[in-house]
Amino acid sequence: MSLKILHRSLLLAGVSTINIVGKRATTAIGKRIRQDYNITQKAIKKGGHIRFKRANSKTKEAKTTITNKEFPIINFVMPRRRIKITSGKGSKKPVKIRILKKAPLKVVKDGFIREGKKFGTNVFTRQAKERYPISAVFSLSAYHMVKLNGLDEYREIVSKDMAKTYAQRVNYELNVKPFKKKR
Repeated sequence: MSLKILHRSLLLAGVSTINIVGKRATTAIGKRIRQDYNITQKAIKKGGHIRFKRANSKTKEAKTTITNKEFPIINFVMPRRRIKITSGKGSKKPVKIRILKKAPLKVVKDGFIREGKKFGTNVFTRQAKERYPISAVFSLSAYHMVKLNGLDEYREIVSKDMAKTYAQRVNYELNVKPFKKKR
């Protein structure tokens, strides 16, 4: 094996290690949020609240970004099967939410579920007695949810997994990958 191929293999092992460990840390952030808050992983990923940018052989840097964008309150409506868009006079049932898993249900005062032009399907409230204007209701952002829990455990995951994963990837790049049949 030439020195150039060895250098390339070690570089690829390092980049794939960064991506694997970064993705694990990102997943851990989402799991930690879902432990305390009544929200789905789909809502976290769909809104782009936690994003992961992969490393490549040029940049050699991966980024996990936790945005300060607030979650629409529709993600916390309970029970989830009751999310229906009301039309006309609408439903007389109040909209109930549970943000924390251990918290009791709370009623959104004068809340109703509608399809909005700017915010999509969400819970809205009236700003006055008249029909319009209405405003969408939002809750905490992923940044605040993570900030309340602390980032120490995520740093611990990265530091603990990095050496082990790197050793596995080097083994794969040097011993397994060169002998794999290309299709």
